[in-house]
Amino acid sequence: MIKIGITGGIGSGKTTVCKLFEKFNIPIFYADDEAKKIIIQNKKCKYQIINAFGEESYFKDGTLNRKYLADYIFSDNKKVILLNAIIHPLVDLSFNNWLDKHKACSIIMKEAALLFETGLHKKLDKIIVVDASEEIRIERVLARDKHRNKEQIKNIIDKQMPQSEKNKLGDFLILNSGEDLEGQVLKIFKQLKIES
Repeated sequence: MIKIGITGGIGSGKTTVCKLFEKFNIPIFYADDEAKKIIIQNKKCKYQIINAFGEESYFKDGTLNRKYLADYIFSDNKKVILLNAIIHPLVDLSFNNWLDKHKACSIIMKEAALLFETGLHKKLDKIIVVDASEEIRIERVLARDKHRNKEQIKNIIDKQMPQSEKNKLGDFLILNSGEDLEGQVLKIFKQLKIES
Protein backbone atom coordinates (compact mmCIF):
# COMPACT_ATOMS: atom_id res chain seq x y z
CA MET A 1 0.00 0.00 0.00
CA ILE A 2 1.23 3.48 -0.92
CA LYS A 3 0.08 6.18 1.49
CA ILE A 4 -0.22 9.58 -0.15
CA GLY A 5 -0.72 12.89 1.62
CA ILE A 6 -2.57 15.79 0.01
CA THR A 7 -1.92 19.18 1.53
CA GLY A 8 -1.91 22.89 0.75
CA GLY A 9 -2.79 26.17 2.38
CA ILE A 10 -6.33 27.28 3.19
CA GLY A 11 -8.36 27.78 0.00
CA SER A 12 -5.81 26.06 -2.25
CA GLY A 13 -8.40 23.52 -3.43
CA LYS A 14 -7.33 20.30 -1.67
CA THR A 15 -10.90 18.97 -1.53
CA THR A 16 -11.47 19.63 -5.25
CA VAL A 17 -8.28 17.71 -6.05
CA CYS A 18 -9.34 14.86 -3.74
CA LYS A 19 -12.71 14.56 -5.50
CA LEU A 20 -10.83 14.08 -8.79
CA PHE A 21 -8.66 11.32 -7.26
CA GLU A 22 -11.81 9.65 -5.88
CA LYS A 23 -12.93 9.12 -9.49
CA PHE A 24 -10.09 6.56 -9.72
CA ASN A 25 -11.60 4.70 -6.71
CA ILE A 26 -8.87 5.85 -4.33
CA PRO A 27 -10.14 5.96 -0.75
CA ILE A 28 -9.39 9.30 0.92
CA PHE A 29 -9.28 10.11 4.62
CA TYR A 30 -10.30 13.75 5.17
CA ALA A 31 -8.33 14.66 8.30
CA ASP A 32 -9.73 18.19 8.56
CA ASP A 33 -13.33 16.94 8.38
CA GLU A 34 -12.52 14.26 10.95
CA ALA A 35 -11.05 16.92 13.25
CA LYS A 36 -14.29 18.96 13.01
CA LYS A 37 -16.30 15.84 13.94
CA ILE A 38 -14.01 14.99 16.88
CA ILE A 39 -14.22 18.55 18.26
CA ILE A 40 -18.01 18.19 18.52
CA GLN A 41 -18.50 14.48 19.25
CA ASN A 42 -15.50 13.38 21.34
CA LYS A 43 -16.12 14.03 25.07
CA LYS A 44 -12.42 13.88 26.00
CA CYS A 45 -11.60 16.44 23.31
CA LYS A 46 -14.42 18.77 24.40
CA TYR A 47 -13.31 18.58 28.01
CA GLN A 48 -9.70 19.41 27.08
CA ILE A 49 -10.73 22.33 24.85
CA ILE A 50 -12.99 23.81 27.56
CA ASN A 51 -10.21 23.31 30.10
CA ALA A 52 -7.65 25.06 27.87
CA PHE A 53 -9.73 27.81 26.28
CA GLY A 54 -12.80 28.31 28.50
CA GLU A 55 -16.51 27.44 28.61
CA GLU A 56 -17.15 29.92 25.76
CA SER A 57 -15.53 27.43 23.37
CA TYR A 58 -18.90 25.70 23.00
CA PHE A 59 -22.48 26.93 22.83
CA LYS A 60 -25.07 25.55 25.27
CA ASP A 61 -26.30 23.09 22.61
CA GLY A 62 -22.80 21.54 22.40
CA THR A 63 -21.81 23.02 19.04
CA LEU A 64 -18.44 24.69 18.66
CA ASN A 65 -18.21 28.47 19.04
CA ARG A 66 -15.96 28.85 15.98
CA LYS A 67 -15.79 32.64 16.07
CA TYR A 68 -14.77 32.72 19.73
CA LEU A 69 -12.11 30.04 19.24
CA ALA A 70 -10.75 31.60 16.04
CA ASP A 71 -10.51 35.06 17.63
CA TYR A 72 -9.03 33.67 20.85
CA ILE A 73 -6.55 31.20 19.35
CA PHE A 74 -5.24 32.63 16.09
CA SER A 75 -3.81 35.68 17.81
CA ASP A 76 -1.44 33.46 19.80
CA ASN A 77 0.71 30.74 18.23
CA LYS A 78 1.11 28.90 21.56
CA LYS A 79 -2.68 28.48 21.72
CA VAL A 80 -2.75 27.14 18.14
CA ILE A 81 -0.07 24.59 19.11
CA LEU A 82 -2.06 23.61 22.21
CA LEU A 83 -5.27 23.12 20.21
CA ASN A 84 -3.40 20.98 17.65
CA ALA A 85 -1.88 18.91 20.49
CA ILE A 86 -5.42 18.15 21.72
CA ILE A 87 -6.94 17.30 18.34
CA HIS A 88 -4.19 15.71 16.22
CA PRO A 89 -3.57 12.56 18.32
CA LEU A 90 -7.32 11.79 18.15
CA VAL A 91 -7.40 12.35 14.37
CA ASP A 92 -4.33 10.11 14.05
CA LEU A 93 -6.14 7.37 15.98
CA SER A 94 -9.14 7.66 13.63
CA PHE A 95 -6.80 7.48 10.63
CA ASN A 96 -5.18 4.28 11.93
CA ASN A 97 -8.63 2.68 12.40
CA TRP A 98 -9.61 3.84 8.90
CA LEU A 99 -6.38 2.36 7.47
CA ASP A 100 -7.27 -1.05 8.95
CA LYS A 101 -10.51 -0.99 6.97
CA HIS A 102 -8.65 -0.23 3.71
CA LYS A 103 -5.82 -2.80 3.99
CA ALA A 104 -6.61 -4.30 0.59
CA CYS A 105 -6.10 -0.99 -1.29
CA SER A 106 -2.88 -0.41 -3.23
CA ILE A 107 -3.19 3.41 -2.90
CA ILE A 108 -4.85 5.45 -0.14
CA MET A 109 -4.78 9.19 0.43
CA LYS A 110 -4.93 11.44 3.46
CA GLU A 111 -6.04 15.05 3.00
CA ALA A 112 -4.80 17.43 5.71
CA ALA A 113 -3.92 21.12 5.83
CA LEU A 114 -1.16 20.65 8.43
CA LEU A 115 0.79 17.60 7.20
CA PHE A 116 4.23 19.19 7.36
CA GLU A 117 3.56 21.37 10.41
CA THR A 118 2.56 18.35 12.53
CA GLY A 119 5.23 16.00 11.19
CA LEU A 120 2.53 13.63 9.89
CA HIS A 121 4.13 13.66 6.43
CA LYS A 122 6.81 11.33 7.85
CA LYS A 123 4.20 8.57 8.16
CA LEU A 124 3.28 8.84 4.47
CA ASP A 125 5.12 7.68 1.34
CA LYS A 126 4.53 10.63 -0.97
CA ILE A 127 3.06 14.12 -0.62
CA ILE A 128 1.00 16.04 -3.17
CA VAL A 129 0.95 19.79 -2.56
CA VAL A 130 -1.91 21.86 -3.97
CA ASP A 131 -1.09 25.50 -4.67
CA ALA A 132 -3.09 28.52 -5.83
CA SER A 133 -2.45 32.26 -5.82
CA GLU A 134 -3.19 33.99 -2.51
CA GLU A 135 -5.82 36.17 -4.18
CA ILE A 136 -7.75 33.11 -5.44
CA ARG A 137 -7.39 31.34 -2.09
CA ILE A 138 -8.88 34.31 -0.23
CA GLU A 139 -11.78 34.53 -2.74
CA ARG A 140 -12.54 30.80 -2.31
CA VAL A 141 -12.55 30.95 1.50
CA LEU A 142 -14.74 34.10 1.53
CA ALA A 143 -17.24 32.30 -0.73
CA ARG A 144 -17.44 29.14 1.40
CA ASP A 145 -16.87 30.42 4.99
CA LYS A 146 -19.45 33.15 5.57
CA HIS A 147 -18.25 33.63 9.19
CA ARG A 148 -14.77 34.75 8.08
CA ASN A 149 -13.63 38.08 6.68
CA LYS A 150 -10.65 38.89 4.45
CA GLU A 151 -8.47 39.97 7.38
CA GLN A 152 -9.10 36.70 9.28
CA ILE A 153 -8.25 34.64 6.20
CA LYS A 154 -5.04 36.58 5.62
CA ASN A 155 -4.20 36.03 9.29
CA ILE A 156 -4.67 32.25 8.86
CA ILE A 157 -2.52 32.26 5.70
CA ASP A 158 0.22 34.18 7.55
CA LYS A 159 0.16 31.63 10.40
CA GLN A 160 0.41 28.61 8.07
CA MET A 161 3.70 27.36 6.68
CA PRO A 162 4.52 29.49 3.61
CA GLN A 163 3.12 27.88 0.46
CA SER A 164 6.53 28.15 -1.26
CA GLU A 165 8.03 26.03 1.54
CA LYS A 166 5.29 23.38 1.20
CA ASN A 167 5.86 23.30 -2.56
CA LYS A 168 9.54 22.46 -2.03
CA LEU A 169 8.76 19.70 0.48
CA GLY A 170 6.18 17.92 -1.68
CA ASP A 171 6.85 15.09 -4.14
CA PHE A 172 4.19 16.37 -6.56
CA LEU A 173 2.82 19.87 -7.12
CA ILE A 174 -0.67 20.66 -8.43
CA LEU A 175 -1.33 24.23 -9.53
CA ASN A 176 -4.96 25.26 -8.99
CA SER A 177 -5.33 28.84 -10.18
CA GLY A 178 -7.16 27.97 -13.39
CA GLU A 179 -4.74 25.37 -14.80
CA ASP A 180 -5.88 21.99 -16.23
CA LEU A 181 -6.62 20.32 -12.90
CA GLU A 182 -7.90 17.00 -14.29
CA GLY A 183 -4.81 16.65 -16.51
CA GLN A 184 -2.46 17.22 -13.56
CA VAL A 185 -4.36 14.71 -11.39
CA LEU A 186 -4.37 12.08 -14.16
CA LYS A 187 -0.61 12.46 -14.67
CA ILE A 188 0.07 11.94 -10.93
CA PHE A 189 -2.38 9.02 -10.77
CA LYS A 190 -0.55 7.25 -13.64
CA GLN A 191 2.78 7.79 -11.86
CA LEU A 192 1.37 6.40 -8.59
CA LYS A 193 -0.06 3.34 -10.39
CA ILE A 194 3.43 2.56 -11.75
CA GLU A 195 4.90 2.85 -8.24
CA SER A 196 2.20 0.73 -6.58
